[in-house]
Amino acid sequence: MDNGQALHYQFFMNRSHSVSRIGKSARSSVPAMLKARAIPAHPLGWLLEPLEDHPGYMRRKMFGCEAAYLNGRLMLVLAAGEEPWNGILVATGREFHPALQAEWEPLRPHPVLGKWLYLAQTHPAFDQVATSIVEHIRRGDPRIGVEPKPKKRKQTGVPRFPSGTKQR
Repeated sequence: MDNGQALHYQFFMNRSHSVSRIGKSARSSVPAMLKARAIPAHPLGWLLEPLEDHPGYMRRKMFGCEAAYLNGRLMLVLAAGEEPWNGILVATGREFHPALQAEWEPLRPHPVLGKWLYLAQTHPAFDQVATSIVEHIRRGDPRIGVEPKPKKRKQTGVPRFPSGTKQR
């Protein structure tokens, strides 16, 4: 079987697996990020679009939600589950709650994570208030955002022995 026939045969044998028509050597040169599966869009992802061009912007999954960071600080969490996980959580310190609630009346302390403020997606002014909060984040409002706690260092698989004991 010549190279052209092998390529033709490979395509038809693998057509149910979304294999391209290019040969194996050419396929292996495709960058890994192009091979990756598309991440489904979060239903509230449109809120983060104004932050995407910020050089310090980063987006991560967090407990089934989407977290937005600017310059290493956690700013906002998008949640699209059942109440009380259906809206946005504004990462902030308790000392800023009164000022932020005065500016955006629908914000309430989250029933589970009371240190953060919550805006339910079911609130009639959700779009307007959420957009305004994101704009304040974009402008660098110092009341919004928290430094994430440093990750605990994982232990290696090497057992540690108390001092004075011998390893076998």
